[in-house]
Amino acid sequence: MLLIDFLLQSLLFCIALIFGFYIPGRVFFHVIRIRLTSLENLFFPLITGMMLFTLIAYALSFLKLNILILPILIAVFIFSLKNKITLSNKLPKQELKPLLFIVCSALVLCITVVTSGKFGESIQLIGVNSIDSLWHLAMIRELIAHFPPDFPGFAGVPLQGYHFFNAFLIAKISTSFGISHFYLFFQFIPLLIAYLWGIGVYALVFAWTHNRKAGLWAVFLTMFGGSFGFVMRILGHEDFNLDTGFGMNQPITSLLNPPFSISIVILIAVLMSLFYYCKTGNKRWLFLLVLFMGVIAEFKVYAAIIIFSGYFFLTFLELLKKRFALIIAGIFITILFYSTYWMYSGNYAGLVFLPLWSTHRLLDANFPWYGFSEKFRTYSAQSVIRGLVEVELFGLFVFIVGNLGTRFFGLLVAIITYLKKPSFSPFVTTLIVMTMVSILLPLFFIQSIKPFDFIQVTWYFLFLTSIMSSVGFTKLFKLNKNFILKVFLFTIIIGMTLSSVYDTVFQYALAFKNVQPSQYDKSLLYLSNVKNYDATVMEIPPKNIDNNLDALRKWYRSTSPGFIAFSNKRSFLTYQYFDFPGLDVDSRLRSIQTVLAFARLPNIADAKIELKEKAKKELIKHDITFIYAHENLPTLEKLGNSKKVFQNESSTIYTVNNL
Repeated sequence: MLLIDFLLQSLLFCIALIFGFYIPGRVFFHVIRIRLTSLENLFFPLITGMMLFTLIAYALSFLKLNILILPILIAVFIFSLKNKITLSNKLPKQELKPLLFIVCSALVLCITVVTSGKFGESIQLIGVNSIDSLWHLAMIRELIAHFPPDFPGFAGVPLQGYHFFNAFLIAKISTSFGISHFYLFFQFIPLLIAYLWGIGVYALVFAWTHNRKAGLWAVFLTMFGGSFGFVMRILGHEDFNLDTGFGMNQPITSLLNPPFSISIVILIAVLMSLFYYCKTGNKRWLFLLVLFMGVIAEFKVYAAIIIFSGYFFLTFLELLKKRFALIIAGIFITILFYSTYWMYSGNYAGLVFLPLWSTHRLLDANFPWYGFSEKFRTYSAQSVIRGLVEVELFGLFVFIVGNLGTRFFGLLVAIITYLKKPSFSPFVTTLIVMTMVSILLPLFFIQSIKPFDFIQVTWYFLFLTSIMSSVGFTKLFKLNKNFILKVFLFTIIIGMTLSSVYDTVFQYALAFKNVQPSQYDKSLLYLSNVKNYDATVMEIPPKNIDNNLDALRKWYRSTSPGFIAFSNKRSFLTYQYFDFPGLDVDSRLRSIQTVLAFARLPNIADAKIELKEKAKKELIKHDITFIYAHENLPTLEKLGNSKKVFQNESSTIYTVNNL
């Protein structure tokens, strides 16, 4: 049954790809009269169609007219037929092998997510899928049920301060085409994003360099580039994390952060549009820039910072030549930006100037043997400037070179080549500006809330330097005429690059097994079968947790958002919301404290009637429908219409509606 269901869902997804994305994308390019190469036709229509689908669904959701999504797609399809817009795409034979390499690379990159998900009544979550993925699933389920969305784990409060377009896109594909959002999130969309990433970066670098080898290097490095973590292992630090040990997440785990991975694809589309605009001066490419840049912040705000910095720089160059097209396009980008991201931005986090905080944290956390804190305090107290400079330079070296891994050598060759014959083309200089911003900003600034989150900006640094490194490696092998030496260098580079990838790939690939429903799965399944999504669940801790604010705060910080993701219900309080500004977490903790105090009474004596009424008042005030307890609490059945509706070894569920 599971196989049949998967095949049916796969068929529906193929229909969504063709009619929801590809055809609208081809129609868009037909309307703006831009001709694409056969290679670019494998990339641009799909990502363009995805962005158009997102915007159309977004506008219709505001108007409460979601029913019009499919009729609009049908109308677009009819338009394509009437205008004889061909959907065929004959790829040159010389591109078949690169395409095969890209598809295989995409499949490998997907290993981190495809082995997780909901399989029948069973739930399997491998690695960090058991944390962040559940937050994204909760957002998807909220957006399936409501628009504009509330905080799914802080029921009743409108969502602010989070980019939700990736979740929104999946939610609308799910409702429009009848596809399970679990399949979309864990299997279908990751594969699509990985493919678009590979084909997009290959097409970009090939268009720029006219060199297929450079394109293949770009695919390899942007997807599988690794750190020098293996060097630490060789030196005896066996527990050193090969993926994050130097402070940045390497590309192999990119799909575990869906907003980031789709933002990479949008970034590629922006870079290609900028390249062709700079090369040809064709203003029609600005339509694409408006589309991609207008929505990027609501997909991933950190990507917007990088892209906007490059756009502002290029606009400045254009103004020096008295060209105003980018200014006009910028007005439309601003309107679209405000209509999507700014409306939900809230007052989440500003930037704080704190130079080299990232490197300091890296050395303290992952290089304790270096004794950074002790050295820094000693040199600071004694005003030893040379010592301070040395430790700061060491931190910078470890942070940048350690994370770049073999990409460092390719980047070095690219820099030397550039300095020998500087190219002041607008595209190249814009690319350099984006790269510099992506490393300098997180080196000198942190967020005021969740400061380490800002390190995600450096992930774009790894991507952009991978593109430059691909050019450098291509140049290196072109200059080297000795075949044996070429083979030796190639083997060494590939081996060293992949050394920090093996652990991650095998960890996720070998973890897949035939899982059986756990007691926890069964309790969530019960809740999910209660069709009312708006029913709010209050989860209360087990008896070993003291009923005071500090203990409750600590316990709720450790709770899993899986409760929201798989119960098909909103939650009264989960850990993801403790650091969002403007959310009164303590007030909800006090409400839970009152309910818990009553629930733990051994009996309902008359002396406790006041506490009973207080508990009822809190439950009514917050419109709680279910209480999810990690123990049997029969006192809860004394509340009135409340009753036990489910119990197993791990949990007991009480309904408390109609109090």
